[in-house]
Amino acid sequence: MAARRRTARPKRVPAGPLAAPQSRLRETLVRGIAALQAQGTPFCIVGGVAISFLAEPRTTRDVDLAVVAASENEADEIIRGMHGAGFVVRELFQRNTGALATARLTFGNWPTRLDLLFGTSGLERSVVASAVELEIVPGVFARVIRRPHLIAMKIVAARPRDLLDIHSLLDAGTREEQGAVEAILSELPPDRRSKAVLLWKRLLRDRAKPAADLIPAPARLKRLLKKPRR
Repeated sequence: MAARRRTARPKRVPAGPLAAPQSRLRETLVRGIAALQAQGTPFCIVGGVAISFLAEPRTTRDVDLAVVAASENEADEIIRGMHGAGFVVRELFQRNTGALATARLTFGNWPTRLDLLFGTSGLERSVVASAVELEIVPGVFARVIRRPHLIAMKIVAARPRDLLDIHSLLDAGTREEQGAVEAILSELPPDRRSKAVLLWKRLLRDRAKPAADLIPAPARLKRLLKKPRR
């Protein structure tokens, strides 16, 4: 059987805690990847860790993984499997329909959180299906969300940190990737779709506005530097 091709990770050392071999963030990520892969669970890396791969290195205190489960019972089994791999379930969040949205875990008593996103944005299936495999740390491969899908997830979340991340992702991306975002947002459930599309269009309009003109002021500088009369 032919060997599976792996997409090499960009030649850039991860920033901050992910670069340190013994960091809790890195270890939580690696253990979470191993636990989900052992169960055969479809997932991909999203959130702040993905930002460091797709835009610019930034610090983060938790690990976010988008996860696909075929049913609520399967989601429960995935969480039980994580518990068997040494993770502790700290909190569960569900939507008003009763569907599981997020499982918040830690590895033992480590403070670093591992959030499994089952239905937080409504885009998890699309996000995981389109993800690409990268080398996360030496010898560890996992699927990472694509840039347009991460932008879409952050539009849905729309927290101040998310909006800053969107600008970083757009600065690092291409016009084709930018053009793909609205189509991804169209996959959202109707109750979230219109709000997300409006926010996306407003964000693009704001980015298109010209920056305020900066006019050199050499005369003013000269006055400021001039020695006062005694």
